[in-house]
Amino acid sequence: SSRVLDAVVHGCVPVIVQDESAMFFEGAFSLAGAPELEYSSFSLRLPEAELPRVLEALDAVTAPRLRAMQAAALRVRDYFVYKDVYAPYRYERKALLATGRPRQDGFLLLALALEARARQLGKLPPQTEEGRRRNRALLELDGGALGEWQSPVREY
Repeated sequence: SSRVLDAVVHGCVPVIVQDESAMFFEGAFSLAGAPELEYSSFSLRLPEAELPRVLEALDAVTAPRLRAMQAAALRVRDYFVYKDVYAPYRYERKALLATGRPRQDGFLLLALALEARARQLGKLPPQTEEGRRRNRALLELDGGALGEWQSPVREY
C-alpha cells in the first residue's frame, strides 16, 4: 500500500497487519541476490488476529532491533521508487535523481528479479557465482551502504 511506501521512503519501520497477502516487491530482493533486504529486515508483520496486541508487539521490539530495522528501511527505500520515470518534468526528475543513492531504484531491483525468475523458468542459463557478485555489486551491497547514519532511537 502507499502507507508502506511512505513509511519506507521516510526511514520508518512499517507495521503490516495483513493475512495471506504479499506486499509489492516481496521476494524480489531474494530473487535479485539480496535476501538480507527482504521485508522482515525492515518491517514488523502481524497477523490480523494479533491486532488487539499491537502495542505489546511494538513494545517487544528492542532498541537495537529497531535501529537495525530503521537502517534497513533506509537501505531499501531507493528500490521503492522509479526515480527516472517517476517525475514527468525534467526539473522534478533531476531533483528526484539527486536523492538517495545514485543508480539505485525500483527498476534495477525489478530487472534483477525478472532475470532471476527467467533463470528459474529455464529461459536463461543458471546463475553463476560471477553473476551473483555482479548483482550484489549492482545493488551496492558489499561496499558499504548507509555510511555513518545514526538512528534517532535511544536506549533508556
